[in-house]
Amino acid sequence: MKRSFLGSRGQVLIGLIVIVFGFIGGAGLTFVTIFHTAANSNHVLTASPGITPSPTPPQDNTIGLSASSGSPGTHLFIAATGFTPGEYVQPVWNYQGPGTGTLEKSYYYFAPVRAADTAGSTVESLFVPTGVAGNYTIAMVGQKSGVVKTAPFQVVPGLDPGVYIGPPGTVLRIIGWGFAKYDKVNLYWNWTSTNNGQQIGTVTASQKGQLGQSTFAVPAGTANGTYTVAAIGSISGILTQVQFTVGVPSLSGPPGPSDWSNFGFDLQSNRVNTTETTISPANVSSLAVKWKSPAPFPFKTVGAPIVANGIVYTGDVQGILTARDEATGNVLWTFYARAPIYGSPTVQNGIAYFGSVSYPFGGVVGNYVYALNATDGTLIWDNWLSYGAEWATPLVVNGRVFVPSALKEGVSGGFSAFDANTGATLWGFSTPYGIFAPDTMDPTGTNLYVGTANPCFTSPSPTVCAGYLLDLNPATGSIIWQIHFPDVSGDDDVPTAALYSNGRLYLGLKSGYFYCVDATNGNIIWQYKTGASGDFGVWSSATLYNNMVFFGGGDHVIYALNISDGSVAWSFTTGSVIYSSPSVANGVLYIGGVNKYIYALDPTKGTVLWSFKTGASVWSSPTISNGVLYLSGGDGYDYAFSPGGV
Repeated sequence: MKRSFLGSRGQVLIGLIVIVFGFIGGAGLTFVTIFHTAANSNHVLTASPGITPSPTPPQDNTIGLSASSGSPGTHLFIAATGFTPGEYVQPVWNYQGPGTGTLEKSYYYFAPVRAADTAGSTVESLFVPTGVAGNYTIAMVGQKSGVVKTAPFQVVPGLDPGVYIGPPGTVLRIIGWGFAKYDKVNLYWNWTSTNNGQQIGTVTASQKGQLGQSTFAVPAGTANGTYTVAAIGSISGILTQVQFTVGVPSLSGPPGPSDWSNFGFDLQSNRVNTTETTISPANVSSLAVKWKSPAPFPFKTVGAPIVANGIVYTGDVQGILTARDEATGNVLWTFYARAPIYGSPTVQNGIAYFGSVSYPFGGVVGNYVYALNATDGTLIWDNWLSYGAEWATPLVVNGRVFVPSALKEGVSGGFSAFDANTGATLWGFSTPYGIFAPDTMDPTGTNLYVGTANPCFTSPSPTVCAGYLLDLNPATGSIIWQIHFPDVSGDDDVPTAALYSNGRLYLGLKSGYFYCVDATNGNIIWQYKTGASGDFGVWSSATLYNNMVFFGGGDHVIYALNISDGSVAWSFTTGSVIYSSPSVANGVLYIGGVNKYIYALDPTKGTVLWSFKTGASVWSSPTISNGVLYLSGGDGYDYAFSPGGV
């Protein structure tokens, strides 16, 4: 199984005060007992004080870190010099000499190992993994020269209440990382520097310093204001705290009619903006760059840009969610998650929802779903995903957030529903396969459709490595029906959204087959075989317009199939694999390719109306909103195109 690239909390160290030296005999670890103010809703870097977290490469052949301490999940940026120009430089966590430590390895599109520039400098990053409090060494190792640069880093505890703002009665979901091994940690509500407040529980930290979840309901009648939740290790003396605000967040209104506020544009994943009137076949050839904005730490973005209420949102594989002004591209705020972001956010009722993907190096600390105030990026709630990472994009319907999950290659996953206001888990179930495709809701709101990956069991055969299509009851998560697609290539996941239209579902598989399925019972109505399979099958979620369904294939072809029988209406060859999902607006079809191009095609016959070459492969999908075409490039830039560039 390989992931679909369709569609925690940022750690900002506020205070760190040395109190007393201590020794933990059981852990064999000497460290400084600290008072640590954990990150709270202020996980946002605004444009005014600057958004670049990475340090400037030192000029004295040394190493610099963006922070000297932090909790597990902290996104750490590292700058170092003194290497051979062009050689790859490997970040190493907990380095203790040659051959020791944990190598920060590439994981899909998150590739921390970079080549040194002509001056022998490099800037790289890592996510601090799960581990106990204490002092560690971070190293940068030249893979050709053998040059090693090291810097100290202190792991300090972090506390997550699960909810950061809400009325009395809100139930907090308190978890933590970075505590001492097997420490007995007391939890307190309304803690102050002079009063411990109300003790609300005691939790024993795990061998790796993690705290399991404890719940606490904010007392009825609590006045509006900010309150402190604290955790104090009874053995270590470590104290950490986080703030909860009693009150109601100030949110913007719902998205406008031409806003592209989720991956599929609508809940049926049609990817058609029916309200667009500015860009048309008559003027699309005049599209020019309106603005081009770099990511805070330029790298790949594979999710589609999302537009709502004058703001463009993008998440990237560095784990950064960036909000830009729709008109200018100026960065309004950025949010640093605990792990890479592969999917698109969803914006509903003034809240931006998205998920993150941990990787083997970091442990489970990064598998999260987040809800931010869409206006200023402050954290409203987050929740750990017990079934695995969120690779796609959340679907938000009727006060619920639906999140598919998948762990790494060939293993389990699940599906969960959360309360959209608090993040409380409403229901969930585990699966023997991962789920990393976007989900789709039918117009009645009673059927939730999602494709799955494969468990790759050794038996039964021959369909041991094919994915399923599930029809779920969104109220309970129960399965209404399911179909198991035929195994063709041995790695036949469903990586695409199931487009719903007039009682039918349209979706592609890694097998290279594209299916039309009866939405009422899962019966296959017709199927079409493209020219590729496996890792180069169909990764592109479809769009439907004028009785044709459009998608890209791993065989370098953009297809237009007649929805009546699956016959080919036309095809267009790009010369490269297509992972991008097409979009349609006002009679124009848009799609990107690994050949670096974004295309505008005539959907009636497939002729090219306009194209633009970006600086790298295009993995993300185009969106069209309020007279502007938006695209996230693989070159670390977000693009906005408009007629004449105005």
